[in-house]
Amino acid sequence: MTPHSLAELRCLLKETPSAALAPLIERLEADERHGAHELAGQARRRLLREQNERDRVSRLLRYETDLWSSGMMLVAGCDEAGRGALAGPIAAAAVILDPDIFISGINDSKKLSRAARARTATAIEANAICWSVAFISSADIDETGIQAANRAAMVEAVHKLVLAPDFLLSDGFKVEAGVRNRALIKGDSISLTIAAASIIAKVHRDRLMEELEEQYPGYGLAEHKGYGTELHMDSLTRLGPSPIHRLTFAPVGLSRKEHFERAGLKKAEGAVKQD
Repeated sequence: MTPHSLAELRCLLKETPSAALAPLIERLEADERHGAHELAGQARRRLLREQNERDRVSRLLRYETDLWSSGMMLVAGCDEAGRGALAGPIAAAAVILDPDIFISGINDSKKLSRAARARTATAIEANAICWSVAFISSADIDETGIQAANRAAMVEAVHKLVLAPDFLLSDGFKVEAGVRNRALIKGDSISLTIAAASIIAKVHRDRLMEELEEQYPGYGLAEHKGYGTELHMDSLTRLGPSPIHRLTFAPVGLSRKEHFERAGLKKAEGAVKQD
């Protein structure tokens, strides 16, 4: 039976792919009911939003498009998450997108809500040619420094891809991963592939920090993901650093000292010396 009520037409509108909307819009505009005309307007606005999104994505693919046109079809993007955190690892992700598959919503991870990041990460993982994530621990960060750890995480992420990329686009600085590479300043804002990597790195690191909250309760890791929020600094003062805190980061060291002083360790040490 052909749908004829406005409720049925509304359901049909939701179920109809964008590419097949034109006949339905014509039908709605020919309908004499005001509600049908409103549905037609909704459909046209939907098409406009989707076209605007395609235009935005197209602008973010200018580097990739040039590389694809030159025959380099496996273009990887690489980015990190957690560089400025006080606790937990630094994460890096590498992603190779399929030139023939459009994925809506990819953007710099910092510009997306938590829900949008999770939704878009799922779409990337389902539709990318391949992707990978690598973590460098807080202990390694303390040992080598954040810059070296950042580079190591990105190199590992590239090497973990199941297909070797023809070319690598990286955020901020070059990555010595044995692949031709172009570093882009603020790459997650100007390259779709780097933006995709920024989302994957952020989502996977956030999930890990939520798991670590169960192992190290009291710090609020699931909420602030290891960054230096007021809640985190207060918990550091109360509890001192955990095994996943970056001890070489000044705020952690200062909070540890503060904790020791509050715990009365200086007094105890003094009493021992007097004895």
